[in-house]
Amino acid sequence: MKKLAFYTLLLLLLTSCEHLVINASEAAQHVGKYATVKGKVASVKSLNLGRSNEIHLINLTRPHPNQDFTIAINGRYINRFGPVTNYEGKTIQATGKIYLYKGKPQMKLKVAKKLRVIQ
Repeated sequence: MKKLAFYTLLLLLLTSCEHLVINASEAAQHVGKYATVKGKVASVKSLNLGRSNEIHLINLTRPHPNQDFTIAINGRYINRFGPVTNYEGKTIQATGKIYLYKGKPQMKLKVAKKLRVIQ
């Protein structure tokens, strides 16, 4: 009975937490927070940094270097997402923790279900 009460309370706490959904242009104001960031893909780029060290970048709102937000996917996880070029011109949303990389807000993704095409 105690387990049932505990799991019920845990479920209530998790479902009552407010989830942050923001536009890509607002991401810099939410660094360090877990959120869903949405925006239109302005550019994509795949970089091979040598010896199976690839990074795939999806830039929202404006192309690099003026992007409002970047979604970074390590090469070892890209098969889960498919080619990043599939996202060009589409409105997407990504869920995860926002951090700064070289002064720009960014999110690293490993799981495909955290990236969704809206339009």
